[in-house]
Amino acid sequence: MRLLNGQVLEYPPRQVFIYGGDNDIFSRKKPKEILLTMAEIVTKIQAADGNTEVVLISAKPSISRWKFRRKYRKLNRKLKAYSEATPKVAFANVWNIMLQGGSFSSIGPIHWLKRKPIPSILAGIPFSWRPRMPLGHFAVSRP
Repeated sequence: MRLLNGQVLEYPPRQVFIYGGDNDIFSRKKPKEILLTMAEIVTKIQAADGNTEVVLISAKPSISRWKFRRKYRKLNRKLKAYSEATPKVAFANVWNIMLQGGSFSSIGPIHWLKRKPIPSILAGIPFSWRPRMPLGHFAVSRP
């Protein structure tokens, strides 16, 4: 939230990509609380410019946080439902494609308990995509 005004809203973005929730799940926040924060961020972005598109990026699977996978999946389902119900908000599902046997399919129950994160993909993730990233990191797409 603290980065929103200084790093996003001072520009006239066409699109804003938001990834967040990783550390929140790890610190025991409930998916519902995280969704409320995301919705507040989206509301502020759209209040500044109603034409700005927002893309919510799903939580990614993490080998070190695999025991929290149910909560991550619950958060992802909530983000997806929110994006479907909110104009100019889309959902990017990176969870499924980062799992062994994953695909671009929906977040439905596709034997996900048996699938594990793909270590070779996760090992090469840049620092900014590692779980230390606080809620509300933004990538801004300008015209």
